[in-house]
Amino acid sequence: MKLQHEGKRSFFTATIGFALVILATAPMASAADSEGETLFKKHCANCHSLEPGKNRSGPSLADLMGRKAATIDGYRYSKLLRSAGEAGLVWDAEKLEIYLASPKRYLKAFLKEAGKPASGGSKMTFRLKKPEEAKAVTTYLGDF
Repeated sequence: MKLQHEGKRSFFTATIGFALVILATAPMASAADSEGETLFKKHCANCHSLEPGKNRSGPSLADLMGRKAATIDGYRYSKLLRSAGEAGLVWDAEKLEIYLASPKRYLKAFLKEAGKPASGGSKMTFRLKKPEEAKAVTTYLGDF
């Protein structure tokens, strides 16, 4: 009988411990998402949608991570971004964070590294200069 009681206590303790870990980490994740969402709404949502196929003055950012640059059908990209996509630019968190700090500079550096001509400008003139803000937005976009 004593072994059964100890088994129940161990299970109960493990369950409570697991629940506490989940509860302790959930606010951190939602705080980061909340900051990213706030920054997205403030700086990005006027030009970009998160709905697939719904372009605004900027392309939809739905399913951005892992997508080759400049590949949304029906959106007219800048020559510079089209060239980067043709040269193999595929969006991931690290690349997007650098891009958000200075879109034109990032695309030109990417093309130079790829050995491709880098002419033209970028339609995106907005910049997120603070790395922590770019990271928050990138993390938020990873959910879409």
